[in-house]
Amino acid sequence: RRSPKGTGMVYPIEHKGVKALSLGFVAKDSGVPGSGPNKNGAAIMRGPLAGKVVSQLLKGTDWGDLDVLVLDMPPGTGDVQIGVLQDLQL
Repeated sequence: RRSPKGTGMVYPIEHKGVKALSLGFVAKDSGVPGSGPNKNGAAIMRGPLAGKVVSQLLKGTDWGDLDVLVLDMPPGTGDVQIGVLQDLQL
């Protein structure tokens, strides 16, 4: 659902007070039920692209007020984690 806060901003899915957003919710070839035609697909990304996607999901989402933010990062060398921390200046 789109947020009125800015162009491209979306609201996360919320269930029992827990807000969540995943690439699988928005990518049509992710393999997540309801996201698109390819039910067995996977999002395959490397290094800088994966970091940019994670940063975009974080910055393009109207999270509202949060007490805690938990990031489930993709596995790898740590490049994604470093890039996200540098980009978001946490």
